[in-house]
Amino acid sequence: ETTREYNERTLEAVRFVLVQAEEMVSIGILSTTAVADLTDAIMALEIQLGLRPTLPDPEITLLTPAEEALAQKAKHHATPQAAQESKPKPETVKQPQPPRKRRNPITCDNIWGTLLSERTLRAILFLAVLLLFSGAISIVVNEWQSFPRWAQAGFLAGFTAVFYGLGSFVRQRLKLVGSGLALTAVASLLVPLDFYTFYLSGGFPADSGAAVWVLASVVCLIAYTATAYLIQAESFGYLVALAGGSLILSLANWVGLDSVWWQSLTVIYALSLVGMAQVVIPRTNRLTLFTRPFWHVALMGTAVSLLINLMLFLLTVTSGPTTVLAMALSWWLVCALAALSIRRYPLQITVLGMAVAPFIAMWLTQAWLAYLWDWPIATYAIGWTLLMPLYLAVWLGLKRLERQDSDSVTIKKEFVPRLASPVADGANIILGVGLTALGWAALWALSDMYITSVVHGLLAIYAGVTAVRLHRPVLLWLTGLLVMSSSGALLAALDQPLAVLGLVWSGLALIVLGFAVWLANKEADMGVTLARIAVPLAGFATLPALMPPTHNALLVTVGVWI
Repeated sequence: ETTREYNERTLEAVRFVLVQAEEMVSIGILSTTAVADLTDAIMALEIQLGLRPTLPDPEITLLTPAEEALAQKAKHHATPQAAQESKPKPETVKQPQPPRKRRNPITCDNIWGTLLSERTLRAILFLAVLLLFSGAISIVVNEWQSFPRWAQAGFLAGFTAVFYGLGSFVRQRLKLVGSGLALTAVASLLVPLDFYTFYLSGGFPADSGAAVWVLASVVCLIAYTATAYLIQAESFGYLVALAGGSLILSLANWVGLDSVWWQSLTVIYALSLVGMAQVVIPRTNRLTLFTRPFWHVALMGTAVSLLINLMLFLLTVTSGPTTVLAMALSWWLVCALAALSIRRYPLQITVLGMAVAPFIAMWLTQAWLAYLWDWPIATYAIGWTLLMPLYLAVWLGLKRLERQDSDSVTIKKEFVPRLASPVADGANIILGVGLTALGWAALWALSDMYITSVVHGLLAIYAGVTAVRLHRPVLLWLTGLLVMSSSGALLAALDQPLAVLGLVWSGLALIVLGFAVWLANKEADMGVTLARIAVPLAGFATLPALMPPTHNALLVTVGVWI
């Protein structure tokens, strides 16, 4: 091409880029400097093509110092109106229209290229597939029973093989990768339909449904694994994972395992998928295509099946202990799955799953124990309180990961790709849910004084250990309050008079003061805080001795306070 043709083509390309750049500037992802550079480039090209007059060179006039001083003085004293009138009026330059692009001549090569284009071939493939399906449906509906069993099996297998062959031909010979993968996917989906169609038509015995399910799952697993490995398509990894899950459930159905345990088998299978994706698959390069599908199927399949089973469990009034135990086992396994998933997928859904799953699992476990021993409903608070060490362990683990890799535990808002800024921290979410569970347990236990004493005592231990380990003296106030409530609940459960409560609180005040003196030279902050707690604790101890007044108890408590 000539220089002019090259410049014309370059001008069209730069104009197109300018339009896109202006759109990017309007949404704030590109600076105006780039647009100015493109505008200058367009002006230069138009001048070279003769579409715009050449800009004259600016004339430089040298002034003497006296003339320059007079000009500055005149500019200073000029009125705004005079300055406006003195400005030269810009000349409007009419921009000529760019030449129209010449059309390519119609030749046999152009016609043949159009007929063999990817869009035309896709349309032809779509029509061919539609005709194949129409013919197959017509045969199955109208003439299916007239064929012998071997002919029916051959027709189904041949129809599926045709799609596998078409997919390979289109992908390798015609170089239409997308269309070839689509045809191969259709063939893969026809494999289980072939078994189902042959079973419904009487090809298999009527009572062999469980065995047919196992056979179909095995064939699908082998076919999908071979297809994914040979063509190295990641999308077929999802079919492999689904076929494996179908095989697990079909074997459970074949051996007669109760359906309430199927959910637990599903979660165990999800854990096995995660284990293969994490340990086995990375050792072989040609198997790495299964990593992401296995993770996705494990997480999404478990989440959907668990939510469905939980809703059915809540809506079913006659759930027995076996159902509750199976659900509890499933949720404990989900805790392990969520803990493994947080590192790879630090999303809100995985962190919240790790936070909520132990709470639900403990609730279901205690519901199963309530079936066996008829526990009071307030006992649930003890189990929820015992979860705090688990939450603390996960919190410390996330903090350690956060120190190792600063962005590995950053929680981002999924489903909104533009909001890529960090919105929360996984460790804080876990700790917040754990503290919420503790608060709920403290309130839930109030219906039974024995349970209240145990729960509040455990909470006091947690608060005290946390205050010492994290060196937070302010938590010692919460520890003292929980010790008071725990001892008060225990004495109320034992039906003791209030005077005894005052004596107990006075004894606690002396113990706290003893710890304060012991820590005075070791941990000054802790010792001062304990001393500040001991005085009001001894003061509160005098109140129970006044309702009603008990002279001996009042004398002891006031003496301790003094």
